[in-house]
Amino acid sequence: METDYQTNMTPRFHLCAENQIQEIHRASLNILEKTGVKVESEEAIALLRDAGASAGKDGIVHIPSHIVEEAISTAPRSVTIYHPDRKGEMVLEGNRIYYGSGSDCPFTYVTWRPGRNGGQGNRIRRTSQSWLTTRRISIL
Repeated sequence: METDYQTNMTPRFHLCAENQIQEIHRASLNILEKTGVKVESEEAIALLRDAGASAGKDGIVHIPSHIVEEAISTAPRSVTIYHPDRKGEMVLEGNRIYYGSGSDCPFTYVTWRPGRNGGQGNRIRRTSQSWLTTRRISIL
């Protein structure tokens, strides 16, 4: 019997079987192509049009599956995100998973401030302060 033996293993969580993942992927391609997706950035709409997507005046962009498949096939297998002070990093690849409060979202939906839709809340542009507020709430 060995003592002081150490192994480094990363646990894996499989929510879906491979055939279920493929089914979700096919359904996603269908939604992107047939239903479309709302894109609010004129620059992004122009890039998608240049790639072969179609966009209406309402900002709904229909993205053909071949564009999505090409983007997937040419995407890097690994991306490293650095902290501004370059002391920390996150390597996004394979089975590495990171969780956060959504600080990368340009907008957030707040319910603590009355909005234009009958007091149900308001969609606001994210700021440093709104991120801190969201973080404080998520810690509670």
